[in-house]
Amino acid sequence: MLNYATRVAVRSRGWLSNLPPSMCDELLHEAVAIRLPAGHRVFASGDRAEGLWLCASGYVRLSRASGGRRRTLSYAAEGDLVGASGFFLGTQECDAHVHRDVTLLFLGRTELQRRLNQWPQLSQAMLTVLAHQVRCLGEEVCDARYLPLDTLMAKRLAELGSQHGQPMHPGGTANRIKLAMAQSELGELIGYSRQHVNASLKRLERRGLIAVTACGIVVHDPEGLRA
Repeated sequence: MLNYATRVAVRSRGWLSNLPPSMCDELLHEAVAIRLPAGHRVFASGDRAEGLWLCASGYVRLSRASGGRRRTLSYAAEGDLVGASGFFLGTQECDAHVHRDVTLLFLGRTELQRRLNQWPQLSQAMLTVLAHQVRCLGEEVCDARYLPLDTLMAKRLAELGSQHGQPMHPGGTANRIKLAMAQSELGELIGYSRQHVNASLKRLERRGLIAVTACGIVVHDPEGLRA
């Protein structure tokens, strides 16, 4: 189910990017490829973690519900691990839903644990992924606590444009965020209501930093957003 281009892309970023090609090939050979449509639930918080998921294409939204509200933790894209913390804890600590039609590679617990014991380099790569996730969550907690809404919005849009941006024109600086999030979903990512998100986007748009189009949010000035 994986063509050559997808295999190369999966091996070039995220968890597998620092592993030898032979090791990557063995893991990909042992994985089970599954295609799922948008909206499908991959797992729910509290589910037993039977293994680990690797995103080969598309997007998976990781979120958690609390106090009657849902908060998006992150979006997993090509090369990203899904359910890494749950694998070590034994149960999943968040919900995972397909945001856009996705191809996932599933590595079963028994086989993956054998590989982790066999290849210390693989364990180190997973620890690096988990450490990065902890750092990002720490930054997000501080941002939500101390940054004004427009500053927080600018920072998140700059990150989304960098991670998931698609150039509008060859050689240009404008990037369309491929995630194609509704304003309510963007609100769940930064912890604000859709009304607050709408007002903040309009203010950033008036400054020429972004454009809200029918095809999604276009980042015109990434450096301006970062500033």
